[in-house]
Amino acid sequence: MLNFLYDIPTKILFGRGQIAGLAEETKKYSQCILIVTGRGSVKKYGIYERARELLTKEGITCFELADIKPNPVLNKAYEGIELC
Repeated sequence: MLNFLYDIPTKILFGRGQIAGLAEETKKYSQCILIVTGRGSVKKYGIYERARELLTKEGITCFELADIKPNPVLNKAYEGIELC
């Protein structure tokens, strides 16, 4: 096996009202993002629309890859690549 370093730092904003910091955190890394969603609860509860509103207001371009199931197949990743 080849030697390698696998490093995935993760920042989680958790709790009531934390979505307000989404655009500020996102702008540190990009002005264009891909939002990957599952089967609908994020839209059902209004989180998706609120996130898009905050991001768009700050000039961040958003693309969506929706209806992603757990353990998605490879062609879903290729769909995301095409969107990007």
